[in-house]
Amino acid sequence: MPKDFWDKAKIFSSALVPIVVALVGYNYNNALKEKEIIQKEKEFSLKNIEVAVGILTASPSKENQDLREWAINTVNKYSEIKMSTAVKKLLKEKPLPKPVYKENPVTIIDGGGAAITDEKGTPLVVDKILPAPNKP
Repeated sequence: MPKDFWDKAKIFSSALVPIVVALVGYNYNNALKEKEIIQKEKEFSLKNIEVAVGILTASPSKENQDLREWAINTVNKYSEIKMSTAVKKLLKEKPLPKPVYKENPVTIIDGGGAAITDEKGTPLVVDKILPAPNKP
């Protein structure tokens, strides 16, 4: 009887090993595919943000208001810190300043005295606030 049990166990384990290997391979392959999909989504998001920032650096006009609205919504969608209503309004009315690269740059052009805040209304800390440029 014990020999019969071990013979059956050996046959069962011989059949079980390929099944386990196949399941492990399947799960590993699915994890790789999922990681690839997430990476592609991040790349797509980054490209959308780059396009949106490019749109927001252009001067606002009547013709590009819908496009600016899309750009503001796109940046806000992919941002961890959401824009406040005041920031959205400011971006609709004024171009996004081009970045000034320093060691730790943060420069915001004043939009007429409105405080720049996050979605909760907390003022954002800045190194320097420059006055809005005078238009001729």
